[in-house]
Amino acid sequence: MILLLLLLTAAFAATTLKTIFSFVTSELFHQPYQEPYLLAALVSHFNVSDTKTNRLIGSGIQYSMGLLFVIGFQTLLNTGWITLSYDSILL
Repeated sequence: MILLLLLLTAAFAATTLKTIFSFVTSELFHQPYQEPYLLAALVSHFNVSDTKTNRLIGSGIQYSMGLLFVIGFQTLLNTGWITLSYDSILL
């Protein structure tokens, strides 16, 4: 139970920080780097008519992908495929 809570917290925090970084980058370079809106545009091609629903679905997809990345990373750590060291951080 604690591991699940830790994974969910890590996924939420990492995805939120990545989203903030994307929004700042988008504003600085005047480019559409905002993942929730890009995912919402993708969803709109599937005939979801409400733009608020599109944004919610886009954000849900983004946070789900963040959770999958955290679970995958934790699995790689647990199986020994990767280790946390200063050398691996530089890669």
